[in-house]
Amino acid sequence: MNLSRAAKKLRALGPNEPVPPKPVVAKKPAKAPEPEPVTEPIVEAVEPVQEPAAPPEPLPVKAKRPRFVRAKTEKRERVTLPPLPPPSNKPAARLMTKNLSLPPKDDAPKLGR
Repeated sequence: MNLSRAAKKLRALGPNEPVPPKPVVAKKPAKAPEPEPVTEPIVEAVEPVQEPAAPPEPLPVKAKRPRFVRAKTEKRERVTLPPLPPPSNKPAARLMTKNLSLPPKDDAPKLGR
């Protein structure tokens, strides 16, 4: 059986013995806060502030950076390709000619890079 410490103390005292009273601690009387001594204000002679005669110099103006303009490239002419041969109706020929194109001619310019 798992008992807490308080339960063990009560068990050790016995059933008829009263719980011993806690010792009384005397309270200290509360102290009233002491009022701060009143001091007379110190009066000093205030001198008027003189403003500067010349206005402050303006900040230097920064030169603007020129806008970036990309150089224009030459436009290439679009090359029109000859039409592809008509697809075949036969099943075997359809599979053989699925992704074919016309062979390049020698005088035609190359496309791509």
